[in-house]
Amino acid sequence: EANYGSPLLKVIASRWIPTGGRLIADRLNQIQLGRYLAPPRAIEFQLVVSEDTDLPVVGGGYRVSAPMIQGGDGARVDLPFSVTGIKVKDGLATIYGEELNWTELRADPFNRILTIDYNSYNVNWRTLHDNAYGTPQAGGTVTLQIASNARIGSTSASVPALDTGTWPSVAFTGTRTIGSPTLTSIASTAAFVVGQAVTGLGIPDDSRVVSKTVSTVTLDKNATIAGAVSLMLPPKAIG
Repeated sequence: EANYGSPLLKVIASRWIPTGGRLIADRLNQIQLGRYLAPPRAIEFQLVVSEDTDLPVVGGGYRVSAPMIQGGDGARVDLPFSVTGIKVKDGLATIYGEELNWTELRADPFNRILTIDYNSYNVNWRTLHDNAYGTPQAGGTVTLQIASNARIGSTSASVPALDTGTWPSVAFTGTRTIGSPTLTSIASTAAFVVGQAVTGLGIPDDSRVVSKTVSTVTLDKNATIAGAVSLMLPPKAIG
């Protein structure tokens, strides 16, 4: 809007954007913006048709070059375009097309956002995620945003208004030292993320990763038991 002076509205009705899937709708918007942020130019030229003429295919992608098609420095460039129509008459084929522009606006696919901006009851965080993204994998971040005008409630005193659900976790083996927050002898710490919860025997509840090296992870709490331990790394979820 700032670049062009006013907004341009386009309504896209879709049955495939699930409840809580605002990020999916935002991605659809990004695809539209990525395609049309720089207005595509219309292409039209003619070819002489003969037995040896190899005509383009409607919907196909091609490149066209002409003296008036220039880059920012004035040099002649090839213009990518998609053929939108072909008309053959009197031995001439008129080719119609549209320039192919693309501006990458993709969000980080490993940081997934769910948005509730409506009144809801008995919400399951995991169900919202799976409806929008499918089965999750450990190591990513899932953020649940609740709009200030949205009310989350329950239809029963025995059912929570918001249930985080059950999420996958990854098992690791490390070595504890009593009174120390550092876990050593970990084969790979690639999946550990600062702020990530870590559980295991002798690891205090709600222990979080503070820092890591190639084979060690430092938590914000000290271990209470020494020796090797099986560690569980659940996905990081932010509400």
